[in-house]
Amino acid sequence: MLVYRVYIVRPDGRAELPEEFMCPEDDAARQRFAVLAEGVGEAELWQDGRPVELSDRKM
Repeated sequence: MLVYRVYIVRPDGRAELPEEFMCPEDDAARQRFAVLAEGVGEAELWQDGRPVELSDRKM
């Protein structure tokens, strides 16, 4: 299992504390990220120091 973190950036530019969860691989983490990031302006999914998915922009 890998540890992933979701960072949500509020409209005022401030980041919320990251939500951490475990998934077996990136595709499962992306599915969970899609639910967590729904309706927010900007969110990022990271696994260690590697970006996995960035909302509202392309990697």
